[in-house]
Amino acid sequence: QSYLVKLEMLFDQSRSNRDSTATIQMNGWDIGSKCTLDSQCTSPRICNDWNDECSNGQSGIDTCWENNDCISGRCEGLFQPKCQDKLPRKSWCNENSDCINGDCRWNWKCN
Repeated sequence: QSYLVKLEMLFDQSRSNRDSTATIQMNGWDIGSKCTLDSQCTSPRICNDWNDECSNGQSGIDTCWENNDCISGRCEGLFQPKCQDKLPRKSWCNENSDCINGDCRWNWKCN
């Protein structure tokens, strides 16, 4: 949905609410809402590039398209990638972003 449509929905909801103390939160869309930019989502402010939805970026749970879709900074997988925790020293790796210390060595191990 477009930003304008979402604003109209919020306005309609506030008009139909008879409780005068009700407030509309404007700090971003909830997790699972459609988005195009990180800034449109509530904290942790991740608009997942895989499905264009606000995401928590949790390891082992959330799908991702690139490393910045994940809190851990690591997106792994070929057909449906998921956020993953970074790997400790001496773990198998294939790129620097796999490792906690950011150093995947020539022998395919985190330094």
